[in-house]
Amino acid sequence: MSKFYSINKTNFPIIKIKLSGDITDDALNEFFDIWLSFYNRKKNFYLLFDICEVNNPSIKHSYLLAKFIQKIKMKTPQYLKKSILILNNNYILRKVMGLVFTITSPAAPLYLYWKHEYEINVNNDTIQQIFETKNEKFQKIMP
Repeated sequence: MSKFYSINKTNFPIIKIKLSGDITDDALNEFFDIWLSFYNRKKNFYLLFDICEVNNPSIKHSYLLAKFIQKIKMKTPQYLKKSILILNNNYILRKVMGLVFTITSPAAPLYLYWKHEYEINVNNDTIQQIFETKNEKFQKIMP
């Protein structure tokens, strides 16, 4: 099974996740299990997602994501303190994310960065600095 995700926990509590390629149901469930495992440390953590290279996000996977978020929202204490998502600025992705957050609110403050195609230097390694210096560029969704 090819993985559509890579996870870098080197700088825990900051966890950098890059999603790319095609998402299968099995791989998505595996990814959700890994996400749940972050709670096993019983320490606060932050998630940085770069999903700019995901192929064709589906309505089905959006629904499964919303259901998963509902599940992690029930965790107490909530160790997830903040998430930042880097997404391609396109109509379909805006609609897909709108669907997810119409079904449920995030588990922790969520900041969406709608990346334009000319912004080649925006990635998981630079997004924290962008967040700290140009916070107005982020769409904020609260729990």
